[in-house]
Amino acid sequence: MQQEHSILFKSKVNDYAAVAVEGESVLQAGLRQSVPLSYHCASGSCGSCKARLVQGALNVYTGADFIQVSHPVGQTSVGPEVHLCQSHAVTDCIFEASCDDKAPAELPTPKHYVALLKDVQSLGSGLHRLLVEFDDAVRFLPGQYVMLDAKAGGRARAYSVANFEQNSRQLEFILSCNPNGAVSPLLCDANSIGRELRGYGPLGKAYVLPKPDKELVMLVGGSGVSVALSALQWAISTQYTQHRRLTIFWGVRDTSPVDLIRVFNRCVATHPNIQVAICSDVAPSAQDSVQFPHVDFFEGYPADHIVNDASISWEDKEVYISGPPPMVDYTVRQLMINTEIDLADVKCDSFV
Repeated sequence: MQQEHSILFKSKVNDYAAVAVEGESVLQAGLRQSVPLSYHCASGSCGSCKARLVQGALNVYTGADFIQVSHPVGQTSVGPEVHLCQSHAVTDCIFEASCDDKAPAELPTPKHYVALLKDVQSLGSGLHRLLVEFDDAVRFLPGQYVMLDAKAGGRARAYSVANFEQNSRQLEFILSCNPNGAVSPLLCDANSIGRELRGYGPLGKAYVLPKPDKELVMLVGGSGVSVALSALQWAISTQYTQHRRLTIFWGVRDTSPVDLIRVFNRCVATHPNIQVAICSDVAPSAQDSVQFPHVDFFEGYPADHIVNDASISWEDKEVYISGPPPMVDYTVRQLMINTEIDLADVKCDSFV
């Protein structure tokens, strides 16, 4: 029988109760039971889920190992701060936590899944496409991600969903394989096909769901193209592009991921309100434009091209940015300096 511990989250507005089961983090336990905890990466990198332990004991992952952190009943000193996403309850616990008490109602509630790696495909430019089958359908919004764990006792990592099939148990992910990574070398290895995985999600508050009076502009870097692909399928399936424009700028090392560029080219050819530009570190060849005539090609960073795109009227736009932190920070800076976009209309998803 799984061991369980009672958790109490005390925020400035409300108190929330949850139960943590063996093997899940305190953050996962809270979100699974609809506690509106503040978080972003859920991987220990951003610090947005930091909370103070008022009472109880935890095993906290440090990046290399677990250490025990505790604050006994009656202790007069201030309790330690911990990242909820890296903390596992050893006893019943009480936290002073930051909560988003106005969290949107449309956010799906995350849950735990057992999954199977069905296929791995190398796409070029260091990118791989994964097909993963879950034991139940995963309801999510474009831009949300799932935590995947490739082996028992391993560390889970966050990957954005690349397709948009709300009633399907099969999800696609685009990964950039980091040879020194904790999870991606296993996931991107074709020998891992058939491996059982553990999943938890969906997660993420930087999702794609434009306001009715807004058009969407997306800037994505590297494997952040997952979000663009998911949003593209969502926009077409919901007929968003019949009346509004979707503009996508993808920054990538080179133009070798032709399978992905072919998807963009086909969508632009059949949907006039979709515009896609590929911005590569290496200068695109003349053959690229011949092979994919409906896609624009540029050399350089997406942000350097988007701010000079005279076809974009910024007053009625929402911007979604997904990529490594330097790319996201640079893009936001360029938008604030060179356009009239309101910062409230910019959503960002940074990943390492």
